[in-house]
Amino acid sequence: GLLNPRAVLERGKAELARGAHNGRPVAVAVVDVDLFARLNDRLGQTTGDAVLAAIARLLSSSRPDDIIGRIGGDEFGLVLSDTGAAGAVERLERAIRELGAAVRVEETSVSFSAGVRVPTVEETLEMALYRADEALEEAKLRGRGQALTA
Repeated sequence: GLLNPRAVLERGKAELARGAHNGRPVAVAVVDVDLFARLNDRLGQTTGDAVLAAIARLLSSSRPDDIIGRIGGDEFGLVLSDTGAAGAVERLERAIRELGAAVRVEETSVSFSAGVRVPTVEETLEMALYRADEALEEAKLRGRGQALTA
């Protein structure tokens, strides 16, 4: 039930333009499931799909202007209206904690890592996603299960 990558880009660009026009922050985030390939290989796609669905539920928001979609196999893209970097990190880290408490696979908590970028007015959505992905990679290098800003 999530948006596909093309829809994330189309709607996300419109939301960035709206935020810039109104002088409101818009956070862009990239989320990646930690050690997903290993989980999928060991326990099968059914388990992997269940983990993806659980993460999608946690990331989904009742805020109508927020945008969430799958942008890759185990990657999600988010565009969060009226949200600065600190608010986006807080929301994502809360979702990481909730996921770890709710979903366990073979005695191990499932987690994800995230990168966040609040783009400048000169940055395109693609540039912001790229920078968020860089922060995501840094989060994974620092031990996974956390959200960092670019």
